[in-house]
Amino acid sequence: MNIKALLKALKLRKFATALLLLQLSLTIGLMVNTVLMTIDATQKLAAPVGFNVDNLIAVSLLPTSGQFRDTDYYISIAKQDMKQLSELDGVVSVSNYNQLPIQRGGMNGNLQDVNFPADQILARDLNYVPFFLSGANGVSNLGVEIVEGRALTADDDITQAYYSKNKDGKDIEWNVVITQSLAKAVYPDSSALGQLTNMGRIVGIAKDFAINPSKTGRGRHFGLFANFLYAQADSAAHYIIQVEPGQTAAVMAQVKQTILAVQPERDFLELYSMGERLTKFFSKESGLAALFSMLCGLMIGVTIVSSFAHAHFHVSQQQKVIGIRR
Repeated sequence: MNIKALLKALKLRKFATALLLLQLSLTIGLMVNTVLMTIDATQKLAAPVGFNVDNLIAVSLLPTSGQFRDTDYYISIAKQDMKQLSELDGVVSVSNYNQLPIQRGGMNGNLQDVNFPADQILARDLNYVPFFLSGANGVSNLGVEIVEGRALTADDDITQAYYSKNKDGKDIEWNVVITQSLAKAVYPDSSALGQLTNMGRIVGIAKDFAINPSKTGRGRHFGLFANFLYAQADSAAHYIIQVEPGQTAAVMAQVKQTILAVQPERDFLELYSMGERLTKFFSKESGLAALFSMLCGLMIGVTIVSSFAHAHFHVSQQQKVIGIRR
């Protein structure tokens, strides 16, 4: 193709050339945006979460029988579930949870020292601390270490006291474990260990892990754990199963039948590895990046075709004009 004729054709047809340049600039902008989104999604998925996601299985189920409205019955079935699951080959430990990590929102509330001044404003992120009601092994079951103090024990279980004496827990002193970032946020100038908060006495501090991976500040690692079996028939029950490396698929294949053998009147809401949960958590970012990649490819194809057609047509026209003049 004659480059000189092409440039002359583009110069003579300024409007068409301007549209072509606009299309090229939009395509380049879309390509840059797609690359940035893809990098962002990849970095989020690759960022360490601080706990054993590769060897954890999450189970969420909802009772469908009215028997579960009896708290003692609910607790009895939950304990049988965990006993049967823990006896499966390849299972390291099992624990119950009122909610799962790697989530936005959920059950949360404010955390402050019991003597926090009433006229002082609490930091915004301390108003939305995720509360995990779990077993004594709720922290270790995730593969998270206690870095100061002690883990929760059977003596810290306030389930029976809560449901037998009252329904608000005001007369019960809870012992709790909180994460490092949360400890520093509530007690920036002193040790949090042994301190009494509005949610109980701090007996242990756990290593930080990503409870809400979408957050970028210190609130990403905020978490509080208490030894309490959340027995609410209208809410989903959650179990997390820690398995030996390489046993995730084998154990997962047995989970449903094991739980239903204990009590069949329950619907399974979720059954997946925590690695799958993490991928699903960022599915919007990954999906958007994939969509923009597809659009980018389409735009590049259209731009190439339209650029060639534009150049070929106007060069042909210019050659005809030159021939006629001659």
